[in-house]
Amino acid sequence: SETAYLRVIESNPGNYIAWQNLLFIQNTKLDFSKMFELADQSVKAFPNQPLFHLFRGIGAAGIENYEVAVEAFKKGARLNPNNPDLTKQFYISLGDAYYRLENYKEAFLNFDLLLLLEPDNVIVLNNYSYYLSVLNQDVNKALVMINKCIAIEPENSTYLDTQAWVFYR
Repeated sequence: SETAYLRVIESNPGNYIAWQNLLFIQNTKLDFSKMFELADQSVKAFPNQPLFHLFRGIGAAGIENYEVAVEAFKKGARLNPNNPDLTKQFYISLGDAYYRLENYKEAFLNFDLLLLLEPDNVIVLNNYSYYLSVLNQDVNKALVMINKCIAIEPENSTYLDTQAWVFYR
């Protein structure tokens, strides 16, 4: 339980598993403020653990502190040489944070990098298509991506809505 993990890290701040599990609990609860606070502490205890930087960035983004989120995601990504699943999470998180900061070039670069690793990622295909169409940029690319997304999940109403928006643009 959360209380038990808090007691463990209070008595043994070097317990990686306790920090990890506590942060997963915050993620499940969507308690971004608490996640950011705890991840900040975990990064101090384990500065070279990319997962804790990821949680710090997710927490920061959740409280709309996108500059800190970008910094955390970039640092975590630099520390993550061998975990492709974590790499994908850094790319999508960076893309979203940069988009919120209206740094579209960096946002789209990170989405492109993720799609190189996972070309059928429907979340990125949908969101990236939507973002491009909202900005009225590269609408042909948006159409290709959303059509691919619809081919994978033809009944998903969110993706169909994005497709309609791309067609409109």
